[in-house]
Amino acid sequence: MSESRLRLGIVGFGNMGRALALGVRQNEGLNSSFALGVYEKNPAAALPPDLVCAPDAAALAEASDLLLIAVKPYHVAPLLAEINSALRPDHLLLSIAAGVNLDFLRKHSRERCPVARIMPNTPALVGRGIFGLCFGPGVPPDRQEIVRRLLAALGMLIEVEESKMNALTALSGSGPGYVFHFLESLAEAGVSIGLDRASSSSIALELLRGCAEMAAQSSLHPAILREQVSSPAGTTIAGINHLDRQGARGLLVDAVRAACARGLEMEEEA
Repeated sequence: MSESRLRLGIVGFGNMGRALALGVRQNEGLNSSFALGVYEKNPAAALPPDLVCAPDAAALAEASDLLLIAVKPYHVAPLLAEINSALRPDHLLLSIAAGVNLDFLRKHSRERCPVARIMPNTPALVGRGIFGLCFGPGVPPDRQEIVRRLLAALGMLIEVEESKMNALTALSGSGPGYVFHFLESLAEAGVSIGLDRASSSSIALELLRGCAEMAAQSSLHPAILREQVSSPAGTTIAGINHLDRQGARGLLVDAVRAACARGLEMEEEA
């Protein structure tokens, strides 16, 4: 099959598998470059009616050039045992499972094909994902470029040494959880001071969207942007002083560090 219609298989249609699959489908360039297939063992999973669903994981592997594993980390080893016989040297096996390192993938795939790790996040669904990427040995340069092109079309691509993957996972992979938690908290704060829930939610959402775009377009450090809105003896500095007294910055740092530590634990448990 020509490079222009490489077969991309995604095993697992949970939150992240769905985000990647739909991200590919909704991107005109990717949709014309990749023939997409999926396998999801849960019969209750809501698959788009026009998306090709393989009868089992091995059948999908057999019919794919690039196979992306989007299952829970503890399902990776049994899955690889199931599809081993279908893997070929010209395959590229990609995994988004947190805490599952390249050595694990190579061992449990019996080194039948090259492997790579990807750490995505759910904003890939809207073309604003962040993707950490590291390749195992033996991935051909043309396959590397194909993976880079695929991920770059869905968001920001960051290639890192594998030793940095847990750190990237803790910050960007888990990051949407922190941001949505913050968004929810801001909306609840608005309700607590008298705004109706719909208005408060809309204000909180637009606040985050506007501030993110402002920071992206500005050359100034976030600390300077914060200072610019903090008038002496004003309302903003009163709120920020409270956050500082409660150690909000340290709590956020600790949350990311806890996520990173959990990733290291998962590697040791594998």
